[in-house]
Amino acid sequence: KIDNRTFEVRSHRLRDKIGNEYGVIIFIRDITEVYRARKSLEEANKKLNLLSSITRHDILNQITAILGYGSLIREELPDDPEIQNYMSRLNAAVRTIQRQISFTADYENLGMADPVWQHAETVIHRAMQETDTGSIPIEVKTGNLEIYSDPLFFKVFANLFQNTIHHAEGAAKITIWFEKRGDDGVLVVEDDGIGIPENMKERIFTHIRGSKMGLGLFLIREILSITGMGIQETGTYGEGARFEIFIPEDTFRNAPEKTGF
Repeated sequence: KIDNRTFEVRSHRLRDKIGNEYGVIIFIRDITEVYRARKSLEEANKKLNLLSSITRHDILNQITAILGYGSLIREELPDDPEIQNYMSRLNAAVRTIQRQISFTADYENLGMADPVWQHAETVIHRAMQETDTGSIPIEVKTGNLEIYSDPLFFKVFANLFQNTIHHAEGAAKITIWFEKRGDDGVLVVEDDGIGIPENMKERIFTHIRGSKMGLGLFLIREILSITGMGIQETGTYGEGARFEIFIPEDTFRNAPEKTGF
């Protein structure tokens, strides 16, 4: 910096036809306005994130209060099936709002930290610990695979597990494995439930306002896209769901085996 101005300095070595260096060109560019604009944007984002965090916390506190009072009201209401049905619907609507507000926290953190190399099996086990998979066993066959991904990568598996639990009727097992296809890699997450109809295979990853589809699969695609990964559902309806995560070359590698699960 010079007199509160900010400059970008770059150099380029000059060589003759046989490779001998005979000089250097130095480029100096005044980036003061760009730097100030970037700093202003960063400061504005910090304030917006703080505001949304405070607001989200206050809303969730109020939702907790509503659910508590709702439980007390249900105990005091007459045992009328119609009234109880209305209260159940009210409770379900409030819990939906609770999940949607909680989702904004994950989306707000998306891309905030730099991607890192992550051991796939460790990430999957973290997702298993944070998800109630009930009696559905999960078989992990990824070996010593590491993937360059956003720190929220574990949410990909947590949401896929939730999808199986809530929508895969008859599912008794989830299997995860990795395979190479050409220079790229594919991570497969498969269950043996009812599967997904052909006309829903793409829609499940899209957030449609007013629909009953959740935000989990939408978040998955957003997390994966940060490091150039993609996801498709390629299973056969009636035989089970099969999610294939496509991993570009240079964003997966082998690492020493990890133990202790």
